Amino acid sequence: MKILLVTKHLTGGGAEAVVQATAACLTQAGHEVHVAWAGPFEHAAEWQTIAGLQSVTLHTAPSASPTSWPSWGSWGSWMGALGNLHHTLQQYRPGSAYQQQIRHFLDQTVARICPDLVHVHHWPGIAEGLGNLACPTLLTVHHAWPVCPADTLLMGGQTPCELACTHTHSPAHAPSAQVGTPSDQVGQACLTHRCLSNPLLRHTRVAAFRHMTVHRQLDAYNRVIAPSQALCRLLQQSGVVEASRIHHLANPMPPWLTPLMQQPAASPHAKAVKVPGPPDGYFLAVGHLARHKGFDYLLDVWQSLSGPERWPLKIAGSGPDYNRLNRRIKRHGLSPFVSLLGHVTGSQLGDLYRNAYALIVPSLWFENAPISIYEAAAHGCPVVAHHVGGLHELVTEGQTGMIVPARQPTALTSALAQLVQTPTLRQQLGQAAQQQLATCPSAHYGKHMLDLYHRVIESQSVNTVALTTPSID
Repeated sequence: MKILLVTKHLTGGGAEAVVQATAACLTQAGHEVHVAWAGPFEHAAEWQTIAGLQSVTLHTAPSASPTSWPSWGSWGSWMGALGNLHHTLQQYRPGSAYQQQIRHFLDQTVARICPDLVHVHHWPGIAEGLGNLACPTLLTVHHAWPVCPADTLLMGGQTPCELACTHTHSPAHAPSAQVGTPSDQVGQACLTHRCLSNPLLRHTRVAAFRHMTVHRQLDAYNRVIAPSQALCRLLQQSGVVEASRIHHLANPMPPWLTPLMQQPAASPHAKAVKVPGPPDGYFLAVGHLARHKGFDYLLDVWQSLSGPERWPLKIAGSGPDYNRLNRRIKRHGLSPFVSLLGHVTGSQLGDLYRNAYALIVPSLWFENAPISIYEAAAHGCPVVAHHVGGLHELVTEGQTGMIVPARQPTALTSALAQLVQTPTLRQQLGQAAQQQLATCPSAHYGKHMLDLYHRVIESQSVNTVALTTPSID
């Protein structure tokens, strides 16, 4: 088969890691893989260093990145911010010059390479309208954007939201319990509760969301893949896509974790390895530094700790809140206990997992299937996660980690204290997580994905024959 994968970036986050793993699975199975993407160009060099991806053909969208604005002292940062905002607005605004440019690029790419199937991943503002490309097309939904204009399912950026934006629109196949209102009210809850702080971005995102919902854009895809059962249920409840098109397929392991999983699993009766403990132990948090990821909440918890319970905490990641979080750590005297490490990859990240008490996933939003949990399990690191989104599908309470209620600091600190005080528990949870990862559905992602590809292509062929065969009266 000849497969075209579509993504805005090649590296940087969980969605990009899934694209890498998908490309690696396909090339290892002997298929021809192409990737259409937007840049930046330095990601291409990093992509080429990942095992199994050297034979993938990259197609870069021309001038798809935001315009570089000149830097004139303090005015430069303002001009850069305005440039990025302008690009974001163009990215989401239906029918904008940017959307037309990218669509033209993708149409040309499909016409040039003639793929058997296109698999769209993460391209905000663009992915919604790509289901009608000239070949079978799949979409993997990595976040909550099909059911929430703000992509967080947090009303006002704080309170968990129960599909307030999609419940105002009732398509013909949506659950009968939903009562439809005029289409111009779709997404109104996001405007009312100011779920996005920037008013220009808020109105643009709602307009794009309304366009996607009212015009049933996701129904143009042959299949819409959700990496978690929780997201499957959300898509079904919202009615934004036909239920028959929704398919659950757990995220794969990133290709750089495969060598770890090929090593013999540790026996429960094996000689105990060194388990981190005072004074060299620490807790670890990894992810995109943004408010909905819960890092502010985690710092709130650490501020409330005192004495020996103020354990070391290391936070690895980058994002829009890096500088603000760094200032907060210093302002509240947390620097002796909390380290903000920035973006960490490769063996350095592996060492962080191996030597940690546990990985903390403090997300407050609808977390789908974060790659960090796969990384932690591969390195034998237990996980303490909030009971939000699909996290409980990846962490088995009391067996591979601990699940605690969100926004309940006492429950979180109690779980952390139990891990610090019980080294054998940490070791058991970490080993069980590693063993479970080797047998979980993500380990067989390639086979399940190829089966789905074949079914979609065969179904498309049957439909095409049915449409082109003349009827006999």
